[in-house]
Amino acid sequence: RKLESLEEQISEASKLFDEKKDAALKQMIEQLQKEMSENELSQDLQQAIGNLQEKKMQQAMENQQSAMQKMQNLNQKLSEMSTFMSSMNMSANMESLNIAIKRLLIFSEDHEELSKRYNYDPYLIIADLIANYEGINKTVQELYSTPMILLILGPKFIYDTNGASRSFQELFSHINNAQNTKVEEFLHDIQKGLNLMIYDLILAKDNMQNSGGGGGGMESLMQSLQQMGQQQQMMNMLSLEMMQQMGQNGRISQEMYQQLGKMAADEQRLADNLKRAIQNNPDAQKQVSSLNKMIEDLENISRNLKRGRITQDIIDTQERILSRLLDAQKSIHKREFSKKRKAESSEVDDWDTPEEIKMKFEKMRRKALLEEDYQQYSKEHQALIKEYLKKLNED
Repeated sequence: RKLESLEEQISEASKLFDEKKDAALKQMIEQLQKEMSENELSQDLQQAIGNLQEKKMQQAMENQQSAMQKMQNLNQKLSEMSTFMSSMNMSANMESLNIAIKRLLIFSEDHEELSKRYNYDPYLIIADLIANYEGINKTVQELYSTPMILLILGPKFIYDTNGASRSFQELFSHINNAQNTKVEEFLHDIQKGLNLMIYDLILAKDNMQNSGGGGGGMESLMQSLQQMGQQQQMMNMLSLEMMQQMGQNGRISQEMYQQLGKMAADEQRLADNLKRAIQNNPDAQKQVSSLNKMIEDLENISRNLKRGRITQDIIDTQERILSRLLDAQKSIHKREFSKKRKAESSEVDDWDTPEEIKMKFEKMRRKALLEEDYQQYSKEHQALIKEYLKKLNED
Protein backbone atom coordinates (compact mmCIF):
# COMPACT_ATOMS: atom_id res chain seq x y z
CA ARG A 1 0.00 0.00 0.00
CA LYS A 2 2.86 2.37 0.79
CA LEU A 3 4.48 1.56 -2.54
CA GLU A 4 1.24 2.37 -4.37
CA SER A 5 0.99 5.65 -2.44
CA LEU A 6 4.61 6.52 -3.33
CA GLU A 7 3.97 5.80 -7.01
CA GLU A 8 0.93 8.10 -6.94
CA GLN A 9 2.92 10.89 -5.23
CA ILE A 10 5.74 10.62 -7.76
CA SER A 11 3.21 10.72 -10.59
CA GLU A 12 1.60 13.86 -9.14
CA ALA A 13 4.99 15.46 -8.52
CA SER A 14 6.02 14.95 -12.14
CA LYS A 15 3.07 17.14 -13.23
CA LEU A 16 4.39 20.09 -11.18
CA PHE A 17 7.66 20.43 -13.11
CA ASP A 18 7.98 22.99 -15.88
CA GLU A 19 8.93 21.46 -19.24
CA LYS A 20 11.66 24.05 -19.86
CA LYS A 21 12.89 25.28 -16.48
CA ASP A 22 12.79 21.84 -14.83
CA ALA A 23 13.76 19.73 -17.83
CA ALA A 24 16.57 17.91 -15.99
CA LEU A 25 14.37 17.12 -12.98
CA LYS A 26 11.51 16.03 -15.18
CA GLN A 27 13.82 13.64 -17.01
CA MET A 28 15.08 12.22 -13.68
CA ILE A 29 11.58 11.59 -12.36
CA GLU A 30 10.43 10.02 -15.64
CA GLN A 31 13.43 7.69 -15.51
CA LEU A 32 12.55 6.84 -11.92
CA GLN A 33 8.96 6.01 -12.90
CA LYS A 34 10.22 3.81 -15.72
CA GLU A 35 12.56 1.90 -13.40
CA MET A 36 9.79 1.44 -10.82
CA SER A 37 7.51 -0.05 -13.45
CA GLU A 38 10.23 -2.41 -14.71
CA ASN A 39 11.90 -3.60 -11.49
CA GLU A 40 8.91 -5.76 -10.37
CA LEU A 41 9.13 -4.53 -6.77
CA SER A 42 5.35 -4.75 -6.43
CA GLN A 43 5.47 -8.32 -7.71
CA ASP A 44 8.09 -9.25 -5.07
CA LEU A 45 5.87 -7.85 -2.33
CA GLN A 46 2.79 -9.66 -3.63
CA GLN A 47 4.68 -12.95 -3.82
CA ALA A 48 5.98 -12.44 -0.28
CA ILE A 49 2.39 -11.97 0.93
CA GLY A 50 1.29 -15.17 -0.81
CA ASN A 51 4.22 -17.20 0.51
CA LEU A 52 3.72 -15.93 4.06
CA GLN A 53 0.06 -16.85 3.92
CA GLU A 54 1.03 -20.34 2.75
CA LYS A 55 3.77 -20.47 5.45
CA LYS A 56 6.50 -20.83 2.81
CA MET A 57 8.99 -18.87 4.89
CA GLN A 58 12.12 -19.49 2.83
CA GLN A 59 10.46 -18.33 -0.39
CA ALA A 60 8.94 -15.34 1.43
CA MET A 61 12.38 -14.35 2.74
CA GLU A 62 13.82 -14.53 -0.77
CA ASN A 63 11.02 -12.27 -2.01
CA GLN A 64 11.66 -9.85 0.87
CA GLN A 65 15.41 -9.73 0.26
CA SER A 66 14.82 -9.03 -3.43
CA ALA A 67 12.32 -6.30 -2.48
CA MET A 68 14.78 -4.80 0.00
CA GLN A 69 17.50 -4.52 -2.64
CA LYS A 70 15.10 -2.78 -5.01
CA MET A 71 13.95 -0.46 -2.20
CA GLN A 72 17.56 0.50 -1.52
CA ASN A 73 18.07 1.29 -5.21
CA LEU A 74 14.85 3.32 -5.23
CA ASN A 75 15.94 5.16 -2.10
CA GLN A 76 19.29 5.98 -3.72
CA LYS A 77 17.53 7.47 -6.77
CA LEU A 78 15.21 9.56 -4.57
CA SER A 79 18.19 10.74 -2.53
CA GLU A 80 20.02 11.81 -5.71
CA MET A 81 16.94 13.74 -6.83
CA SER A 82 16.69 15.43 -3.43
CA THR A 83 20.36 16.47 -3.56
CA PHE A 84 19.92 17.76 -7.10
CA MET A 85 16.86 19.80 -6.10
CA SER A 86 18.68 21.27 -3.08
CA SER A 87 21.54 22.27 -5.36
CA MET A 88 19.09 23.90 -7.77
CA ASN A 89 17.42 25.81 -4.93
CA MET A 90 20.76 27.10 -3.70
CA SER A 91 21.74 28.16 -7.22
CA ALA A 92 18.40 29.97 -7.67
CA ASN A 93 18.76 31.75 -4.32
CA MET A 94 22.35 32.75 -5.06
CA GLU A 95 21.39 34.06 -8.50
CA SER A 96 18.52 36.10 -7.03
CA LEU A 97 20.83 37.64 -4.42
CA ASN A 98 23.49 38.48 -7.03
CA ILE A 99 20.96 40.15 -9.32
CA ALA A 100 19.47 42.18 -6.46
CA ILE A 101 22.92 43.29 -5.21
CA LYS A 102 24.02 44.43 -8.70
CA ARG A 103 20.81 46.37 -9.32
CA LEU A 104 20.81 48.05 -5.91
CA LEU A 105 24.46 49.06 -6.38
CA ILE A 106 23.45 50.79 -9.63
CA PHE A 107 20.51 52.53 -7.92
CA SER A 108 22.77 53.58 -5.03
CA GLU A 109 25.29 55.11 -7.44
CA ASP A 110 22.50 56.85 -9.38
CA HIS A 111 21.04 58.24 -6.15
CA GLU A 112 24.46 59.57 -5.12
CA GLU A 113 24.68 61.46 -8.43
CA LEU A 114 21.13 62.81 -7.98
CA SER A 115 21.99 64.04 -4.50
CA LYS A 116 25.01 65.92 -5.89
CA ARG A 117 22.80 67.51 -8.57
CA TYR A 118 20.26 68.75 -6.05
CA ASN A 119 20.44 72.54 -5.73
CA TYR A 120 17.39 73.70 -3.74
CA ASP A 121 15.04 72.79 -6.61
CA PRO A 122 13.79 69.19 -6.19
CA TYR A 123 11.72 69.34 -9.38
CA LEU A 124 14.92 69.10 -11.43
CA ILE A 125 15.55 65.59 -10.07
CA ILE A 126 12.02 64.40 -9.17
CA ALA A 127 11.52 62.33 -12.37
CA ASP A 128 14.79 60.44 -11.79
CA LEU A 129 13.93 59.95 -8.10
CA ILE A 130 10.57 58.40 -9.03
CA ALA A 131 12.26 56.13 -11.60
CA ASN A 132 14.79 54.99 -8.99
CA TYR A 133 12.05 54.38 -6.43
CA GLU A 134 10.05 52.22 -8.84
CA GLY A 135 13.19 50.33 -9.92
CA ILE A 136 14.14 49.59 -6.29
CA ASN A 137 10.62 48.36 -5.52
CA LYS A 138 10.64 46.10 -8.57
CA THR A 139 14.05 44.69 -7.59
CA VAL A 140 12.82 43.87 -4.08
CA GLN A 141 9.59 42.28 -5.34
CA GLU A 142 11.52 40.07 -7.78
CA LEU A 143 13.80 39.03 -4.93
CA TYR A 144 10.81 38.14 -2.73
CA SER A 145 9.34 36.02 -5.55
CA THR A 146 12.18 33.49 -5.08
CA PRO A 147 10.81 30.61 -2.94
CA MET A 148 12.01 30.59 0.69
CA ILE A 149 14.22 33.68 0.14
CA LEU A 150 12.83 35.31 3.31
CA LEU A 151 14.34 32.52 5.41
CA ILE A 152 17.75 33.48 4.05
CA LEU A 153 17.33 37.26 4.36
CA GLY A 154 15.92 37.54 7.87
CA PRO A 155 14.05 40.57 9.29
CA LYS A 156 16.99 43.03 9.09
CA PHE A 157 16.76 43.36 5.30
CA ILE A 158 12.99 43.89 5.50
CA TYR A 159 13.48 46.51 8.20
CA ASP A 160 16.07 48.43 6.17
CA THR A 161 13.99 48.12 2.99
CA ASN A 162 10.97 49.61 4.73
CA GLY A 163 13.17 52.40 6.10
CA ALA A 164 14.40 53.35 2.64
CA SER A 165 10.88 53.15 1.21
CA ARG A 166 9.53 55.33 4.02
CA SER A 167 12.23 57.96 3.35
CA PHE A 168 11.24 58.02 -0.34
CA GLN A 169 7.57 58.47 0.51
CA GLU A 170 8.26 61.26 3.02
CA LEU A 171 10.49 62.97 0.45
CA PHE A 172 7.75 62.87 -2.20
CA SER A 173 5.17 64.11 0.31
CA HIS A 174 7.33 67.09 1.34
CA ILE A 175 8.08 68.00 -2.29
CA ASN A 176 4.36 67.78 -3.11
CA ASN A 177 3.63 70.19 -0.25
CA ALA A 178 6.46 72.54 -1.32
CA GLN A 179 8.36 71.83 1.90
CA ASN A 180 11.95 71.66 0.70
CA THR A 181 13.84 72.26 3.95
CA LYS A 182 14.26 68.52 4.67
CA VAL A 183 14.95 67.32 1.13
CA GLU A 184 18.69 66.93 1.75
CA GLU A 185 18.02 64.98 4.94
CA PHE A 186 15.66 62.59 3.13
CA LEU A 187 18.13 62.14 0.28
CA HIS A 188 20.80 61.21 2.83
CA ASP A 189 18.43 58.75 4.58
CA ILE A 190 17.59 57.09 1.26
CA GLN A 191 21.31 56.69 0.44
CA LYS A 192 21.96 55.15 3.84
CA GLY A 193 18.95 52.82 3.51
CA LEU A 194 20.08 51.60 0.07
CA ASN A 195 23.60 50.89 1.31
CA LEU A 196 22.26 49.01 4.33
CA MET A 197 20.05 46.90 2.04
CA ILE A 198 23.09 46.02 -0.08
CA TYR A 199 25.10 45.20 3.04
CA ASP A 200 22.30 42.93 4.32
CA LEU A 201 22.20 41.05 1.01
CA ILE A 202 25.99 40.58 0.97
CA LEU A 203 25.84 39.17 4.51
CA ALA A 204 23.01 36.81 3.53
CA LYS A 205 25.01 35.66 0.50
CA ASP A 206 28.13 35.03 2.61
CA ASN A 207 26.11 33.12 5.22
CA MET A 208 24.54 30.93 2.55
CA GLN A 209 27.95 30.16 0.99
CA ASN A 210 29.49 29.37 4.38
CA SER A 211 26.61 27.07 5.39
CA GLY A 212 26.85 25.14 2.10
CA GLY A 213 23.16 25.51 1.28
CA GLY A 214 19.94 27.44 1.70
CA GLY A 215 18.79 25.70 4.84
CA GLY A 216 22.00 25.60 6.89
CA GLY A 217 22.06 23.41 9.98
CA MET A 218 18.33 22.74 9.81
CA GLU A 219 18.54 21.28 6.30
CA SER A 220 21.60 19.25 7.26
CA LEU A 221 19.81 17.81 10.29
CA MET A 222 16.73 17.01 8.20
CA GLN A 223 18.83 15.07 5.68
CA SER A 224 20.66 13.20 8.46
CA LEU A 225 17.39 12.18 10.11
CA GLN A 226 15.98 11.01 6.79
CA GLN A 227 19.01 8.81 6.17
CA MET A 228 18.86 7.42 9.72
CA GLY A 229 15.15 6.69 9.34
CA GLN A 230 15.80 4.77 6.13
CA GLN A 231 18.60 2.76 7.77
CA GLN A 232 16.45 2.01 10.82
CA GLN A 233 13.58 0.88 8.64
CA MET A 234 15.87 -1.62 6.89
CA MET A 235 17.12 -2.93 10.23
CA ASN A 236 13.57 -3.31 11.49
CA MET A 237 12.82 -5.57 8.54
CA LEU A 238 16.02 -7.56 9.13
CA SER A 239 15.20 -8.02 12.82
CA LEU A 240 11.74 -9.31 11.98
CA GLU A 241 13.25 -11.78 9.52
CA MET A 242 15.79 -12.96 12.11
CA MET A 243 13.12 -13.51 14.74
CA GLN A 244 11.03 -15.50 12.28
CA GLN A 245 14.04 -17.70 11.50
CA MET A 246 14.73 -18.27 15.18
CA GLY A 247 11.07 -19.14 15.71
CA GLN A 248 11.30 -21.81 13.03
CA ASN A 249 14.60 -23.35 14.11
CA GLY A 250 14.53 -22.60 17.82
CA ARG A 251 18.23 -21.83 17.82
CA ILE A 252 20.81 -19.38 16.46
CA SER A 253 23.25 -20.59 13.83
CA GLN A 254 26.78 -19.19 13.57
CA GLU A 255 25.75 -17.30 10.43
CA MET A 256 22.78 -15.73 12.23
CA TYR A 257 24.98 -14.81 15.18
CA GLN A 258 27.36 -12.98 12.84
CA GLN A 259 24.45 -11.17 11.22
CA LEU A 260 23.17 -10.09 14.64
CA GLY A 261 26.65 -8.74 15.41
CA LYS A 262 26.59 -6.68 12.22
CA MET A 263 23.13 -5.33 13.07
CA ALA A 264 24.37 -4.46 16.58
CA ALA A 265 27.23 -2.44 15.04
CA ASP A 266 24.78 -0.67 12.71
CA GLU A 267 22.46 0.28 15.60
CA GLN A 268 25.44 1.59 17.61
CA ARG A 269 26.55 3.61 14.58
CA LEU A 270 23.12 5.26 14.45
CA ALA A 271 23.41 6.13 18.14
CA ASP A 272 26.87 7.66 17.54
CA ASN A 273 25.52 9.70 14.61
CA LEU A 274 22.78 11.12 16.83
CA LYS A 275 25.37 12.02 19.48
CA ARG A 276 27.43 13.90 16.89
CA ALA A 277 24.32 15.71 15.68
CA ILE A 278 23.60 16.93 19.23
CA GLN A 279 27.20 18.10 19.65
CA ASN A 280 27.52 19.89 16.31
CA ASN A 281 24.05 21.00 15.21
CA PRO A 282 22.18 23.77 17.10
CA ASP A 283 18.86 22.58 15.68
CA ALA A 284 19.48 19.09 17.05
CA GLN A 285 20.14 20.59 20.48
CA LYS A 286 16.56 21.90 20.48
CA GLN A 287 15.36 18.27 20.44
CA VAL A 288 17.99 16.92 22.81
CA SER A 289 15.51 15.13 25.11
CA SER A 290 13.90 13.13 22.30
CA LEU A 291 17.24 12.38 20.61
CA ASN A 292 18.85 11.26 23.89
CA LYS A 293 15.99 8.78 24.42
CA MET A 294 16.61 7.37 20.94
CA ILE A 295 20.34 7.08 21.68
CA GLU A 296 19.60 5.17 24.89
CA ASP A 297 17.22 2.78 23.10
CA LEU A 298 19.64 2.22 20.21
CA GLU A 299 22.48 1.37 22.56
CA ASN A 300 20.26 -1.07 24.51
CA ILE A 301 19.26 -2.77 21.26
CA SER A 302 22.91 -2.97 20.19
CA ARG A 303 23.91 -4.65 23.48
CA ASN A 304 21.11 -7.22 23.21
CA LEU A 305 21.90 -8.03 19.59
CA LYS A 306 25.58 -8.57 20.45
CA ARG A 307 24.47 -11.16 23.00
CA GLY A 308 22.39 -12.96 20.38
CA ARG A 309 19.06 -11.76 21.81
CA ILE A 310 16.22 -10.74 19.54
CA THR A 311 12.71 -10.50 20.96
CA GLN A 312 9.40 -8.85 20.25
CA ASP A 313 10.31 -6.13 22.76
CA ILE A 314 13.41 -5.26 20.70
CA ILE A 315 11.35 -5.11 17.50
CA ASP A 316 8.76 -2.89 19.23
CA THR A 317 11.55 -0.58 20.43
CA GLN A 318 12.95 -0.38 16.90
CA GLU A 319 9.52 0.63 15.62
CA ARG A 320 9.31 3.35 18.29
CA ILE A 321 12.73 4.68 17.25
CA LEU A 322 11.62 4.85 13.62
CA SER A 323 8.44 6.65 14.69
CA ARG A 324 10.46 9.18 16.72
CA LEU A 325 12.80 9.81 13.79
CA LEU A 326 9.80 10.55 11.57
CA ASP A 327 8.28 12.81 14.26
CA ALA A 328 11.58 14.72 14.53
CA GLN A 329 11.60 15.26 10.76
CA LYS A 330 8.03 16.60 10.86
CA SER A 331 8.92 18.95 13.70
CA ILE A 332 11.91 20.34 11.80
CA HIS A 333 9.84 20.67 8.62
CA LYS A 334 7.28 22.81 10.51
CA ARG A 335 9.98 25.00 12.04
CA GLU A 336 11.70 25.46 8.70
CA PHE A 337 9.01 27.87 7.51
CA SER A 338 9.17 30.05 10.65
CA LYS A 339 12.92 29.95 11.28
CA LYS A 340 14.68 33.24 10.59
CA ARG A 341 18.21 33.41 9.29
CA LYS A 342 20.23 35.74 11.54
CA ALA A 343 23.16 37.51 9.84
CA GLU A 344 26.36 37.72 11.84
CA SER A 345 27.65 41.25 12.42
CA SER A 346 31.25 41.96 11.55
CA GLU A 347 33.50 42.56 14.54
CA VAL A 348 35.85 44.75 12.51
CA ASP A 349 35.52 48.36 13.66
CA ASP A 350 37.74 50.06 11.09
CA TRP A 351 35.94 49.30 7.80
CA ASP A 352 37.62 50.31 4.59
CA THR A 353 34.49 51.81 3.00
CA PRO A 354 33.36 55.27 1.86
CA GLU A 355 32.16 57.51 4.66
CA GLU A 356 28.53 57.57 3.54
CA ILE A 357 28.29 53.77 3.75
CA LYS A 358 29.49 53.43 7.37
CA MET A 359 26.75 52.41 9.75
CA LYS A 360 26.35 54.80 12.67
CA PHE A 361 26.31 53.59 16.25
CA GLU A 362 22.67 54.57 16.71
CA LYS A 363 21.65 52.47 13.73
CA MET A 364 23.54 49.48 15.14
CA ARG A 365 21.84 49.96 18.50
CA ARG A 366 18.39 50.10 16.91
CA LYS A 367 19.20 46.97 14.90
CA ALA A 368 20.19 45.10 18.06
CA LEU A 369 17.00 46.20 19.81
CA LEU A 370 14.91 45.12 16.86
CA GLU A 371 16.43 41.64 16.80
CA GLU A 372 16.07 41.28 20.57
CA ASP A 373 12.38 42.22 20.46
CA TYR A 374 11.82 39.98 17.48
CA GLN A 375 13.33 37.00 19.32
CA GLN A 376 10.83 37.34 22.16
CA TYR A 377 7.89 36.44 19.93
CA SER A 378 6.78 32.88 19.24
CA LYS A 379 7.67 31.30 15.90
CA GLU A 380 4.08 31.72 14.69
CA HIS A 381 4.11 35.44 15.52
CA GLN A 382 7.51 35.85 13.87
CA ALA A 383 6.04 34.46 10.66
CA LEU A 384 3.15 36.93 10.90
CA ILE A 385 5.56 39.83 11.50
CA LYS A 386 7.56 38.86 8.42
CA GLU A 387 4.40 38.73 6.31
CA TYR A 388 3.20 42.07 7.73
CA LEU A 389 6.49 43.83 6.96
CA LYS A 390 6.49 42.35 3.48
CA LYS A 391 2.93 43.62 2.87
CA LEU A 392 3.92 47.09 4.10
CA ASN A 393 6.79 47.14 1.67
CA GLU A 394 4.55 46.03 -1.21
CA ASP A 395 2.09 48.84 -0.39
